[in-house]
Amino acid sequence: MRWCMTRLLLAAGAAAKLAEEIGTRQLVIVTSDFARAFETADVVRQKLRVPDKNFVVKTALRERNFGKWEGTTNANYERVWADDKVNADHQVKGVESVNAVVDRTTRLVVELDKQYSNTVIVLVAHGDVLQILNTAFERIDPRRHRSLPHMGNCAVVPYRLKQTESLAE
Repeated sequence: MRWCMTRLLLAAGAAAKLAEEIGTRQLVIVTSDFARAFETADVVRQKLRVPDKNFVVKTALRERNFGKWEGTTNANYERVWADDKVNADHQVKGVESVNAVVDRTTRLVVELDKQYSNTVIVLVAHGDVLQILNTAFERIDPRRHRSLPHMGNCAVVPYRLKQTESLAE
């Protein structure tokens, strides 16, 4: 229960930071349907009094599928990440490829950007998914996703697309 309480306190802290950053602008929260992300997003929704219509669940934000390594040790995840550096299309042991994650998450961001123009979009998802999506925003090779600064639990990381920029390109 301690871990859960820590996560909920972190979520409350993230909500406070978001409130500071967005002020009175309209907000939509888009979350993975997996429990940890969903519960975290729900805490933020409640703290910020986001209406139900602006709380959206998307399977495209689910954690990366680690295939046969799912739920095993960190050493196995390190193996996956080492393979990622070599080949963004690898599916060793049934792992979802880095390029597949980039594809599903950037398609979602493009869809959300069209649907919620002039709205702050808050994505609540999982470590590897957000780390990999970050490569699209940073315009770097997705094989390098582990070279980017680590995003901690309940981190508030702002991204802004320039008017001339598109993740769809």
